[in-house]
Amino acid sequence: MNSRAFVKLRIDSSAHSAQEIEKHIGMATERSWSFGQSRSFGKIKHRSNGWEVHSGLPPEDDLDAHLDALLSKVEGVSENISHIPEEFEAILSCAVYSDYNPELFFTSGRIARIAALKVSFDIDVYAIDE
Repeated sequence: MNSRAFVKLRIDSSAHSAQEIEKHIGMATERSWSFGQSRSFGKIKHRSNGWEVHSGLPPEDDLDAHLDALLSKVEGVSENISHIPEEFEAILSCAVYSDYNPELFFTSGRIARIAALKVSFDIDVYAIDE
């Protein structure tokens, strides 16, 4: 069985630069971009400014480990994240690529930690054939 997981917290704003987002959050970004900047793939350009942090774990680790790592990473600035201005859009994004049906079970404690951030939560599961 083969499975890879990725988890990131992304904050976008059309009104504020990536540096302003970083200042509000109080945490250095691992990846940022500016409106109109080319994305890392293709010819598509960013439609907003953005700030992003990742779980920091290898893709082979399971989704639970990725979520826990990211939530722990932002724990010290969770209050800032939960009180972002209306002009910011924040999303906790998960992607799982798997050649089997992965379990998607979240404990009430993990759900509470995510909910405390007051961000959107997205999970995408992709079937792979390897």
